[in-house]
Amino acid sequence: MKRFPAKSLLSFALVFSESLAPVYGSSAFLGLSAGDMTQSTAVLWARVENPPTLAATVVVAKDQGFQQIVAPLPATIKPENNSTFKIGISGLQPNTQYFYRATAGTAKSTVGSFFTNPDPALPAAFRLAFTGDSDQKYRPFPAIEMFGSVANPG
Repeated sequence: MKRFPAKSLLSFALVFSESLAPVYGSSAFLGLSAGDMTQSTAVLWARVENPPTLAATVVVAKDQGFQQIVAPLPATIKPENNSTFKIGISGLQPNTQYFYRATAGTAKSTVGSFFTNPDPALPAAFRLAFTGDSDQKYRPFPAIEMFGSVANPG
């Protein structure tokens, strides 16, 4: 059996680890989300891995190409909150789709989108969906444990 000299393995490990260092040390947006929409407001949230700065900017637009910018919003990344930020935006139009993206230094997020709610004074079409699963093979759920058994015929 041929053995490799320890010096060769050490050299390989150093070259290999140096090639990976920028990947682990680089900044990246790991999460981007919108929620709590009303007819004129929304809350935008993001998480940045290894943020290069604590200052971020969120750009909101009416189009996916960001030609109709609604607002550039400053945000502060909070290391004590797992490098996240959360900001609110107001003055939006009802029943409208908006697109948003964030930057922090050289890190850029993907593009997200959300819809504002319709104006409550105007009629609007909507869909309602619900689901449930009572398939007994997905145990152990106490509420359906006896479903379809002799003790509780389904």
